[in-house]
Amino acid sequence: MSVLLEQPASLVAYRPNKPTAMVVVADPRVRSTVTRHLWALGVRDVIEASSIAEARPRIGNPRDICVADVHLP
Repeated sequence: MSVLLEQPASLVAYRPNKPTAMVVVADPRVRSTVTRHLWALGVRDVIEASSIAEARPRIGNPRDICVADVHLP
């Protein structure tokens, strides 16, 4: 699994009490496991998606963490 951390300089950082995340992983077992680990680490709001096409309309506000499968369909 790869991790890409990006901080756009033009955005004013919104820092909630606990971070938010999006998990975009095709395999439902892996997606569920990652989500459970994020909850255990204190992430307050995790959006799950199985593909980029499913994730795009669900993004809403910027997320603090994004976990994405590099082999997505």
